[in-house]
Amino acid sequence: MQRFHILAQNLPPDAPAASPAVCSLVRAHLDAFVDGELTLHDVCDRPLVPLVRAHLASCAPCTRLAQQMSALRAALRAVGARERETARASEALRRRAETILSSP
Repeated sequence: MQRFHILAQNLPPDAPAASPAVCSLVRAHLDAFVDGELTLHDVCDRPLVPLVRAHLASCAPCTRLAQQMSALRAALRAVGARERETARASEALRRRAETILSSP
């Protein structure tokens, strides 16, 4: 991760939004960006959120990757919700069975 901070520090302010160096930097931070956890600046005080947004506006491969990450996160949240519902239903069924079995 340190090399990406060095990369960010060395990018010129007018670096094109869609360049291999910016792709590398964006992909290193894309996970946090998609999760809404990317801080405004990195340790080099490089403005990451605007950089990622500008890059995604001009780079189709990185945009596709961000969309895939978002879709994966949505699918995982849906699976988690189903698992919680199943666990609640299983617990309710277990309690009901215990009640029925403990009745004389």
